[in-house]
Amino acid sequence: MLRKKSMLMGLAIAATLMPLSFVFHDGRITFLMMRDSPAGAGAFWVAAAGLWVAFTLVARRLRGSGL
Repeated sequence: MLRKKSMLMGLAIAATLMPLSFVFHDGRITFLMMRDSPAGAGAFWVAAAGLWVAFTLVARRLRGSGL
């Protein structure tokens, strides 16, 4: 369960930060996901929400088991 919790946290962080990746170009900030694939950015936000919920459920289960 600890390995599952760690894996879920890593995936949740990655899915949360992916749509926030950006570059500086000509003095402006451009968010890559919003520029190239706005629907893909939305999919990452939905996936991130699901992963955070799963992480929370696993963490609660572990807390209840005394670990």
